[in-house]
Amino acid sequence: MEQYFNASYLKQILNKNKKIVYPILGFLILIAAALFFYFYYIPKQQDKAASEMALAELNFMQGNYTLAYEGDSKNKGFKQLKNKYFFNKTNNLVFYYSGICQMNMGKFSEAIEDLKKFSTSNDELQTLSYSLLGDCYAETGKMNEAVSYYEKASENSKNIELAPTLLYKAATAYHHNNNAKKALELIDKLKINYPNSTYSQKADLIKASIE
Repeated sequence: MEQYFNASYLKQILNKNKKIVYPILGFLILIAAALFFYFYYIPKQQDKAASEMALAELNFMQGNYTLAYEGDSKNKGFKQLKNKYFFNKTNNLVFYYSGICQMNMGKFSEAIEDLKKFSTSNDELQTLSYSLLGDCYAETGKMNEAVSYYEKASENSKNIELAPTLLYKAATAYHHNNNAKKALELIDKLKINYPNSTYSQKADLIKASIE
């Protein structure tokens, strides 16, 4: 009977060409592992993270920031979740929620650490994150950093309601930082680009105090 598979012959071929075959096999194993990680492991982790985060999100939406962050004996909060899951979008969003919770708890330095770890391709959400970082730095008295993030937020913003708010915040921060020139530049920019905004009128008060 004809033998279709000869293990001894295959072994001879592998030994003879091991310098070529083994690296190729190793590479194929790495590719298979990467595909498994990307298409199976990450989605599973994503679903699990989203499920565990649901109650923390609910508490967050209801304004229960301490409970949303700390969790309780039965449910995890953002504090426990933010370092549990890696390489997924949910983990990234956890840092955003966590930062806002800590802001509302008066923990501005900790909020800065979390918000700086958040990034997104969503312009509006990224703009809000920059603005919140500006607020946190302002609360800690670091006005140079506050101004930097307010300006980043205003440059990133495409929201005609949010942009004048950010320019006003940046101008106010410059004013408190005794940089009248930059404050006036932003006030002028605010009044030219958003003349009908309520912040345009508020900016007049800053301008009057400078001039």
